[in-house]
Amino acid sequence: MVNRIYKKVIIAVLAISLSLSGIVSAGAAEKKEQFAVIPAQENVKLLVNNKKQYLTINQAGDVARKKALLHNSNIQLYIKTTESSANVVFEKIRKRMIRETSDSNSGDYMYWNFKSSSAKYYYNTVVNDGKKYYYYDFRLNIKYRITLKQQNQVDKRVKSIIKKLKLKKKTSDYKKVKKVYDYICKSVTYAKNTSKGINYTAYAALFNKEAVCQGYALLAYKFFKELGLETRLIPGYSSNQLHGWNIVKVGKYYYNIDSTWDATYLQNNYKYHYFLKGDKFKNHKRFKQYKTDTFYGKYLMAANAYGSGKAKMCKKSQVCEYAMKQGKVLSFTDNTLKFEKLAKKSKYTVEYSVNKKFKSGQTVTTTGNTVQLNNLENDKVYYVRYRGTKKIKGKLRKTNWSDTFVIEN
Repeated sequence: MVNRIYKKVIIAVLAISLSLSGIVSAGAAEKKEQFAVIPAQENVKLLVNNKKQYLTINQAGDVARKKALLHNSNIQLYIKTTESSANVVFEKIRKRMIRETSDSNSGDYMYWNFKSSSAKYYYNTVVNDGKKYYYYDFRLNIKYRITLKQQNQVDKRVKSIIKKLKLKKKTSDYKKVKKVYDYICKSVTYAKNTSKGINYTAYAALFNKEAVCQGYALLAYKFFKELGLETRLIPGYSSNQLHGWNIVKVGKYYYNIDSTWDATYLQNNYKYHYFLKGDKFKNHKRFKQYKTDTFYGKYLMAANAYGSGKAKMCKKSQVCEYAMKQGKVLSFTDNTLKFEKLAKKSKYTVEYSVNKKFKSGQTVTTTGNTVQLNNLENDKVYYVRYRGTKKIKGKLRKTNWSDTFVIEN
C-alpha cells in the first residue's frame, strides 16, 4: 500500500555577489550560500507524476552542470531520494554541479562566474512498503557574470593564444605554466574600477586587458585546464583584504602562484616574487575550506618553491594524504586474511568480530599484508576491517578504516 503526503516548502538561497577583491582595494564578500526556510503554504500540492524522470542526487547535479555550461538561468530538477533534509540534498547537488573536471569551463571557473544564485523547492513524501521516499522539485535561478557568447569568445581566444605560444601535449608542465604566466603578467593590468562586475572575469582580462585578482586567477585556471594541467582557484586574504590566486600541479605536487601581484612586479621591471611557491606562501591566507585535511590530502602541496632543491611534499599534506588512505581486503583463505598495503613502513591493525560495530572483537597487528585470524567459530558470521599506522614527522598517524569485509565461517 502506498501512502502519499503532499507538502510544499520553499527554500530561498540568499542571492549574493560572488566575488573577490584584488590587491588594491577590498569590497567583495566571501561566498556563503545559506538557506532561509519559509513556512509551508496550505493547499498547494505537487503530485508525483510517474511520467516525469526523477533523478538521483548525482544525476541531478550532472544535469545542473550541463545546463549551467549553457548559461541557463532557470534550472528545474526532479529528484527521488531517501534523504529528508532538502538542505543536504541541495548542497550535494551544488557540489556535484561545480565539481572539478577536465572541462575548462567547469569547476572553479563555473563557480566564480556565478554572479548570484537562488533556489526554491517543492516536495512530496511517499511511504512505500514501510520506506519513506522524498520527491523533490528544485528550481534554481543563476545569474552569470558573462554571457554565453562572451564565454565562447574566451574559449576561442585562449585556444588561439596557446597555439601562438607553441604549447603542445609534449611540452613540459613547467614550460606550460611559465609561458602562460608570462603572457598574463605582461598582458593584464589591475583594473581601476573594482566595482565593475566584468572586471572579475577572464573575459575582461583577455579582451579589456584589465581585471581584478579574480579575473587574473580565472584566466590562469582557464589556460591551465585547456593545457591538461591540474589547478584550483584559491580564495583567501592578503593584508587583511580579500584576494584570489591559484595552485597548479607541476610534477608530483601543487605550487602557489599569484599572477595579480607578479604582473605588477614584471610591469615595473622587477622579477617574479610569487611564482611556483611552496605551501608557505607569504602574505596569503586561504579560506578555511581550502586548508582542511581533506583539501590538503587531495591537493598535495610542495614544501618549497619549485626548483629549490629536490621536490618534497609539505608536512600537512604528508599527514593528510596518509590519513585519507582507505585500504581494501583482498581475500580470505584458510584463515588467512590478505589486504592492500598502504604505504612504506606502515604497521597494520586488523579487527574482527561477530558484532557489526566491532564490540568485544579481537585485534591483530602486523607489518605485512597478511594475517592469521584465530579462534573463529563455525557457523558464525565475522566482520573484519583494518587500517594502517605510521610515524610521520615524529607523530603516529592513522589511516581510515577499510570497508567492512564479511566472513561466513
